[in-house]
Amino acid sequence: DTGQNARKSKGAFYTPRDIVSFICKESLREYLYEKVGNSTFNQGIDFLIDYSDAEFLARKSTSGADLWGVNSKSVTKKIVEALDNYKVIDPACGSGAFPMGMLQLLLRTYERLLKSFDPYAIKLSIIENSIFGVDIQPMAVEISRLRAWLSVLVDENDKNNIQPLPNLDFKFVCANTLISLDKGTSKFADPKLDKKLANLRDMYFNARSPEKKKKYQDEYHELTKINLFDSADRRTQQLKTFDPFKNIYSAEFFDAEYMFGISGGFDAVIGNPPYLLEGKTNKQAFKGIPYYQGKMDLWYSFAAIGIDFLKKNGHLCFIAKNNWVTNSGASVLRNKIITDAKVEQLIDFGNLMIFENADQQTMI
Repeated sequence: DTGQNARKSKGAFYTPRDIVSFICKESLREYLYEKVGNSTFNQGIDFLIDYSDAEFLARKSTSGADLWGVNSKSVTKKIVEALDNYKVIDPACGSGAFPMGMLQLLLRTYERLLKSFDPYAIKLSIIENSIFGVDIQPMAVEISRLRAWLSVLVDENDKNNIQPLPNLDFKFVCANTLISLDKGTSKFADPKLDKKLANLRDMYFNARSPEKKKKYQDEYHELTKINLFDSADRRTQQLKTFDPFKNIYSAEFFDAEYMFGISGGFDAVIGNPPYLLEGKTNKQAFKGIPYYQGKMDLWYSFAAIGIDFLKKNGHLCFIAKNNWVTNSGASVLRNKIITDAKVEQLIDFGNLMIFENADQQTMI
């Protein structure tokens, strides 16, 4: 296949940088509006997110340290706390454009709020606590991890002082986002298996020496090795398909608590999910997915599942084909939005083709 044919066969297209930036900004803006909880400060939040560096410095030089029109310390503290707790996922992250876009936006926002700013340390914190990605293609996951590593390296001025990089095996994972982890267990299964593995995940992120990494990997594989009774328990079988250290195939499920330690949902779901129409050659991609209906597009399920991933008052922001508004195969998605969500914005690009080499009419 040529690159173009390969992308079309998987429904995957690169999103222009301006669209990535817009989606990241709108998602963060709505989150901060909600967390501050006072529309008086919305304009200050807009300045914080939208202004160029030159515009922001000019604003600060004319209004002093007071960005908000009142004593800014309490508002600034509230926003920094909100940023520290922000959780955002791209459920079909590809090469990581949206997580990296959000990383850069969060970094710039911290820089404008903190008096003491260390870009190296802040990036590590954002990667560890805020951004998460999933993709079914192993190579896409490897590229996302690499981009995250490189983004940290460029902000360490003293190249002799570069510390061992964090382990991102549990930050960008190769998995089928649309299939959830089975709830049940058999009498032979270890009901605490996912909890034990979650503890290992946390320790592994900050492991620096090869010996510690190897130790945690061995413990992980010991907990997940096949035994005689596993065939009786679908959940355990699913868990054993997830080996983040051998990124050569995708896990047969996705579970945010098990893989990421996120139990309460995400503040934002962003991205550019795959556009793939159901057809004779695409049947496997639609097998067992939730919110299924005939003659549908695969991204409909990503949108419906994405709503389920959100916390209360969380935001989903996708670039996607604009035919879902009237397409008969999207009625399940439309009903899902009517019952479980609220449309904040629809931006229809009409006949403007956003994607290079793709004849797709899109909207945000």
